Amino acid sequence: MVTTPKPRPVLTIKQARFVDEYMIDLNGTQAAIRAGYSARTAGPGAGQLLKNIKILEAISERVTFRSVSSDIMRERVLREYAATGFANMSDFAEWDNDGLKLTPSDELTRDQISAVSDISMDEHSVRDREGNTITNRKVKFKLANKQAALDSLAKHLGMFIERTEITGAGGGPIQVSIAESFGVVVEGSVVSDSKELLEG
Repeated sequence: MVTTPKPRPVLTIKQARFVDEYMIDLNGTQAAIRAGYSARTAGPGAGQLLKNIKILEAISERVTFRSVSSDIMRERVLREYAATGFANMSDFAEWDNDGLKLTPSDELTRDQISAVSDISMDEHSVRDREGNTITNRKVKFKLANKQAALDSLAKHLGMFIERTEITGAGGGPIQVSIAESFGVVVEGSVVSDSKELLEG
């Protein structure tokens, strides 16, 4: 069975502009004004616009798209954090007593490459005593900040709980009377009889 796609709602130029403006701050009145409707009747006019089926469908479509886009962006951000946080230097180079050899970039995955923050090569040539040219290369290779990426991932997963401790003067306990907490004032003074306050 072939499903016919639902046609997109056809809006006037002004209505389409209203939808664009409404998605900025979800304020109907201000959206109507910015879309070119009269400021004098913008309030009631916005109410009528938001009852229009075509406009509601257009807004619903935008909200769905924004939600999907946010999910995709959130997933990409977390993936970048994970790629950096769990990057291992052995994926990028091999080394032993004879020296160090970098892994060719075409052998790295896209996630591995995203964990690299800096790579550069300085090359210069010199001549030895026999007049032969010797080329020296100095390679600089640096991964992105693993600790910062892991901290961000841990916070997102709720692994770190930040607590703020509030103390009184000199680090002692906070002194609060029942009367003060309720803020009951009689003839310019705070009521101090807690029994009277509770029974009253």
